[in-house]
Amino acid sequence: MKKILIIAVVLGVAALAAAWFSGVLSPVTFTDRYEGPFFVVYEDHVGAYPLIEQVVKDVSKRMDDANLPYTDGFGQFYDDPKTVPADKLRSIGGVLVSGVTQVDSPMAFGTIQYDHYAIASFKGLSMLGPSVVYPKAVEWMKANNKTLNGAVIEIYKKGGLKKEVIFMFPIN
Repeated sequence: MKKILIIAVVLGVAALAAAWFSGVLSPVTFTDRYEGPFFVVYEDHVGAYPLIEQVVKDVSKRMDDANLPYTDGFGQFYDDPKTVPADKLRSIGGVLVSGVTQVDSPMAFGTIQYDHYAIASFKGLSMLGPSVVYPKAVEWMKANNKTLNGAVIEIYKKGGLKKEVIFMFPIN
């Protein structure tokens, strides 16, 4: 009986540690502010949103190969995955840059305009961020009488074991 209790406690502590590390237990709070413009180098993507990670990696590698400076990765998501089939979801993925940057195809330079956003930060496994943050964003918008007004932006910060993702929901 004592062994079972010890095993249960060890498994419980391990499960809590895994949940903390993954970010599932991370608090999510929103700020309401204006941000932008953002200068970006990106590639278009059509398909399941989790696949944007590879697009961001590809653009980052091309930027590194061309010796062009950039800061963080980003994705911008245009469609609602609840209403659009996964193979038809439209997004762009790439990197943030400090200003106008000349790049070769298939990359493109663009500007994401200044806008009003509900912004939250998530620290953990980036693939879990949307399942933690998006439902809380819906709750926050309802509680604050706001509506989504455009494509959601995710900024993938560099560094660290627990990565930070900034979620930006354009609102009105």
